[in-house]
Amino acid sequence: MNVTVTPPDDAERGRDDAELNRGIRDPARDKRDTHWQEIDLNVQV
Repeated sequence: MNVTVTPPDDAERGRDDAELNRGIRDPARDKRDTHWQEIDLNVQV
């Protein structure tokens, strides 16, 4: 998996937090249990 983060031209300087949901489904897990396939991102602009 490759992730490219490009801030908009008018982005303010500072830290930005985001959560990336990879959209993976595991039939053995409850549908509400998605934390195992999510990635937390911290980006410094």
